[in-house]
Amino acid sequence: MSLRTQVTESVNKMINTIKEDKIALEQEISEKEKMKRKIAILKGAVNTIITISPNEILLKSNVRHEIDEQSSEFIKLCESIKKFGLMKNIVAELCISSNEDSYELICIAGHRRLRALKKLGLEERIPCLLKSYNKDNNSERVGAALSENLTREGLGCVDIANGYRELKTSGWSDDDLVKHFEKNKKTIAQYLRVSELPEDIKNTIRQQPEKLSTRIVFRQILAKHSTIGEIRKAVNRKIETQKTDANRDKRTKIKDQLSAFFEDENLTEEIKNIIIKAFKFTGILT
Repeated sequence: MSLRTQVTESVNKMINTIKEDKIALEQEISEKEKMKRKIAILKGAVNTIITISPNEILLKSNVRHEIDEQSSEFIKLCESIKKFGLMKNIVAELCISSNEDSYELICIAGHRRLRALKKLGLEERIPCLLKSYNKDNNSERVGAALSENLTREGLGCVDIANGYRELKTSGWSDDDLVKHFEKNKKTIAQYLRVSELPEDIKNTIRQQPEKLSTRIVFRQILAKHSTIGEIRKAVNRKIETQKTDANRDKRTKIKDQLSAFFEDENLTEEIKNIIIKAFKFTGILT
């Protein structure tokens, strides 16, 4: 290969490299410009409802402690969305980077609905109320999420209590809570007491919503007991009592069914006693 050919190839490679770098730079500038334009559009849409793909909204922190995707409530929600679509909008926060070269949309309210949409794999654009909050003040964000969940998603006693406590930590007064959530001071005080309970007690209350409803926790536990030890015993006793009541009802039903069976079959007393002993032996009857 001649020297002239080598030089020509080197120059061509250099030119191609410069062209590729130029194209890459133009693409990068173009992407940055697109991002800036998109951020400008989103900033202008704050406090309005936009339509957007659920895949663009991130699920992060949630006032609700957890979402049970196996619960009948969540399954019904999925079925409703699949059949009728999203009936109520999501609320998302627009979080822009300090350089304003990137952004995130974070779900603030409607976590269950968004989780259901993602679980169903639905990508159609959905209505979303766009919000923006002061990064140094978390109270507005928590207030929005808690308020939305309170009115729409049946938030549990413990999670409401923890939400109120977080708002208090963020600077809200008891009067602010009373006014914002339209509760009386006594109810707010009870929720704040729940928020101060040890995690093991709060987890028990959270896991037993039917046996330990807000009404039971407030009126039958907190109203009658003051120390943590007393409250813990009362919580456990309430669960055990309801278990005993359920077992008693079950045994009563079995006895009634046996009586009806004995009448239909016209059995002797000896055979009846043998059957009853067998039930007692297995622990079905006591």
